[in-house]
Amino acid sequence: MERGQSRWRATLWANALAFAALFGTGAWYLALGLRAREAEASALVRLPPWPVYSAMAALALGLAGAAAVAWLRRRDPDRRVFRLLPVAAILGLSVHLLLLPPYRPPVASDALAAGQLRALGGAVRLPADGAIPLEGDALAAASPPMVAPYLRHGEPAGPWRHQVVRGCEGPLTAAPPDAQAGTFLWCVSADRRRAWVHAVGTGGADVGEAGFVRESGGVATAIVGRGAQPGEP
Repeated sequence: MERGQSRWRATLWANALAFAALFGTGAWYLALGLRAREAEASALVRLPPWPVYSAMAALALGLAGAAAVAWLRRRDPDRRVFRLLPVAAILGLSVHLLLLPPYRPPVASDALAAGQLRALGGAVRLPADGAIPLEGDALAAASPPMVAPYLRHGEPAGPWRHQVVRGCEGPLTAAPPDAQAGTFLWCVSADRRRAWVHAVGTGGADVGEAGFVRESGGVATAIVGRGAQPGEP
């Protein structure tokens, strides 16, 4: 009797863990992909394929239902119906981990963007007179080419955009309402001799509205212009 109960407990635990792994993975990535498809900004490099993850979640529910019916009918724990869910979980997680490409960059998108911002600060080619251009296209031409590690409405953001705010006396504390993820925001002084450059990402969230990239508790900022010192606010 005790041996039979032990077999039942092992079978139930195996199916419960398999269901949690398979359904949890499918539901999580399905929801992430659907949110990122409509979101203003997401810290992903590609969308999770919704057919794959919806199939994983549906398969988990179907096999769990079959196992529950067999359990209520007190079927033998060695029956095949109790083995399907663990096998499906192993196969599903193998596809997720080994066959499908990663959806996030190896480094968090905002951390990667902060590094790109630092590289930008030391590589901008200013005109001979030192005046910082006020046109986004001119700033893009003077900056090294870099790809923003974000999606906008489910599509790759592509190369960083350049947007200008004029008449600044210091760095900004919040992104303007019209700023989009994947934008370098140039806050240029009135004399055009200095600019405080910010990167617009997701503000540390996986999916959501556009927000400034932050590091060490503050807004990541690069200083461009004559007399700028590294780390200067």
